[in-house]
Amino acid sequence: MENTSCTLHLHLHSGIPVLTLEGEWNEGAQKQLVEAIGYLLLTAHFEVVINLAKARRLPLLDLAWWRTIETLGERLAAHYGRLTVVGSLEQVRIASALRKQRLQWALTEEEAICHLQGLSRCGQSVVVRAHLMTRDDETSLRPV
Repeated sequence: MENTSCTLHLHLHSGIPVLTLEGEWNEGAQKQLVEAIGYLLLTAHFEVVINLAKARRLPLLDLAWWRTIETLGERLAAHYGRLTVVGSLEQVRIASALRKQRLQWALTEEEAICHLQGLSRCGQSVVVRAHLMTRDDETSLRPV
């Protein structure tokens, strides 16, 4: 796996896996994200939050990038699951302007969790750190 300047973290928020990308986006980060969603599908996690709020230099005007993110949502939907993306206000505005409505966007992780749980307002939530285990020869998925 190529060296990336973007790290992927996994934690559970009220029982829902949240993948948080931090750092500068590149193809390595995209590959990590696709692998992580595949791993979550194998472990029967069909509702997922991707938090891009801390990711920098997202290719928001690149249609291939959008297709990758939408494909992740479609993979979850094939199992009757859902994907919610957390982004900054600017990222959400660009998504709205590009009419990328197939993706559910939120401004905070809490808002994303509430949406997936079907709640209009969340009370106290629980965040649990979880470790993503990988084989010794894999370096693309790292523990939190």
